[in-house]
Amino acid sequence: MKFHHLGLEVGNLERAVTFYRSLYGFEDMQRLTLLNESIVFLQKGEFRLELYEGPDPSASHLCFEVPELEPLLTTLPLLEGPNEFENGWRNAFFQGPDGEVLEFLQLE
Repeated sequence: MKFHHLGLEVGNLERAVTFYRSLYGFEDMQRLTLLNESIVFLQKGEFRLELYEGPDPSASHLCFEVPELEPLLTTLPLLEGPNEFENGWRNAFFQGPDGEVLEFLQLE
């Protein structure tokens, strides 16, 4: 398992993309849609930032890349998923021991 990205919920997606591009030098990596939700991945060096629009800009999650998603589906309390992206990625969201949101991502 390795760190994949930090996800931030933002109030206005395009405003946030512009902010992180101009102020911090992030570059567009990929735009996706999952469950009718627009998602933008930005990257600077090895660090990836996922931005998605929602009602709670204080929400965030950590994402870990895993070789297989299935073994984790019974390990932690499942919040959402598993989901499949248009690019073949699969993910699921779990609740950590203190209520934190953890995403596990299987690439193709």
